[in-house]
Amino acid sequence: MFCNIVAPIVLYYVVKEYTSLIAAILISSIPPVVYAVYTFLLDRRLEFTGCIIILSFVATLIVAKATDNVRILLLKDSIVMLFMGSCFLFTLLPIRTKDGERRRPLIFTMAAKSDPERQETLWTTLPWFRSLLTTLTWLWGLGMTAEFAAKLVVVLVIEDVNTATDVSNVMTYAVLGGLVVLNYLITAVVVLRHRGEIKVADATDNDDGDGRGVNVQEV
Repeated sequence: MFCNIVAPIVLYYVVKEYTSLIAAILISSIPPVVYAVYTFLLDRRLEFTGCIIILSFVATLIVAKATDNVRILLLKDSIVMLFMGSCFLFTLLPIRTKDGERRRPLIFTMAAKSDPERQETLWTTLPWFRSLLTTLTWLWGLGMTAEFAAKLVVVLVIEDVNTATDVSNVMTYAVLGGLVVLNYLITAVVVLRHRGEIKVADATDNDDGDGRGVNVQEV
């Protein structure tokens, strides 16, 4: 939380007093990237938020190199958000795979990386689990695409660049933070409500029947 939200905001407002606005935006993007790389090296797994952060930083470098228009630079994070949100929504289309099965929502693909066999068991045996992952995919897809639309309005409507930058920074981190919190709360409420069914599914899938519950962080 500190590296991804607090550090960039504090660093931006400190650095912008001594350098250009574009340079301040670039420098403030460094802490989240460093943290994403650190967690990847530690866990050998790049989380979805880490992907967003790294892609956003790369987009920042490319845009900063191509133009000195600060307003365009302000949209770089949201362009990445729009792309990722579109990926979420695309997986919800009624498209079938080569095997004839309906495409799984992106949240399922992300959760299955930690324990594919167990996630597959829960998906095939528990209708509410399928609904949960579908709902979370809608949440992230709509939330991230809506952030782009709102950011575009801010950049085009607010005349003062500094004010537009301030609002844009707060908006991006507020949306991401809100999506994370909603994702956790929705998952926690649903999992607690169906804890008994999870134990039955686990007991069926595992010979020892340890009945471990769904980890909220995996979804």
